[in-house]
Amino acid sequence: MFKNIWEFLLIFVCSNWNIRVWTDSTANWTVLNEICGISYSDRIVGGSRASLGQFPWIAHLGIMRRNNYDTFTLSYECGGALIHPTYVITAAHCTVDFEEGEYLAAIKLGEHNLETEIDCENNECADPLQIIQTKKIIIPREYDGTILKHDLAIIELSEPANITQYVSPICLPTEVLRRNSLVREIVEVAGWGWFDIDDPRSSPILQFIMLPVVDIERCREIKQLKHYNFSMGQICVGGQAGKDSCNGDSGGPLVKIFSSKEYGPRYYLFGIVSVGVPSCGKFPLPAVYTNVSHYLPWIYNNVKI
Repeated sequence: MFKNIWEFLLIFVCSNWNIRVWTDSTANWTVLNEICGISYSDRIVGGSRASLGQFPWIAHLGIMRRNNYDTFTLSYECGGALIHPTYVITAAHCTVDFEEGEYLAAIKLGEHNLETEIDCENNECADPLQIIQTKKIIIPREYDGTILKHDLAIIELSEPANITQYVSPICLPTEVLRRNSLVREIVEVAGWGWFDIDDPRSSPILQFIMLPVVDIERCREIKQLKHYNFSMGQICVGGQAGKDSCNGDSGGPLVKIFSSKEYGPRYYLFGIVSVGVPSCGKFPLPAVYTNVSHYLPWIYNNVKI
């Protein structure tokens, strides 16, 4: 028997769409011995400096870029989130549309301060960085780079990440959390993007910011964003002057803590930085994130665990 009408409808729809059926038990596949979504810290434009180990799931994407005289440099330009030792989620636009010969080559895990090889804070030092090559990139067939529809990608790593205090996966939403719209909830975003649109320097130290989720209609009303034709696959976040994600934050995770009797407080991945107005926090305008909950069936149907 089905637990409730929602489970019945889910199974009916998935069977007709040829999508893998999932319930609360399989939706928690990233728990991995109950370690997903744990921040080991004890304690972006307008952001605050993150503590060492505060976001152990954050990934930095390395793109092999062409220089003059046909030389190449590995340039880390986008963010991502580790959801499993062998899988990272990011924005599709961070994985495609490169110049000829350029490609997403590697994923860096355990990064905090871009200017140091070993990150230390308060007499505590993290493990050495993990840099792992990419094996496969999967994006939705419907992805449209011109309007950033279905802006989501799964990156399969060439080998599993070593799970430590400073490198561990973020939880994906359970079936119950998937139905939470998050409107008026406060979420967290982290990345190494520009400090300020007028001062285009990436932050050397991981930054994070807390922002409200607003109704998607708010983004539909913004003149600079009208041509994107937003849908349920996207989340509208922010709208506070001086606080926003910005260039270099693309693909980074939008997360929130929820607690359950079974696992206690855990961070869950609800969004991926996708697109915003060019002013990056200069005006009180929200930005758009890919809605991870909306794409959970697609995610589960495209990973091998």
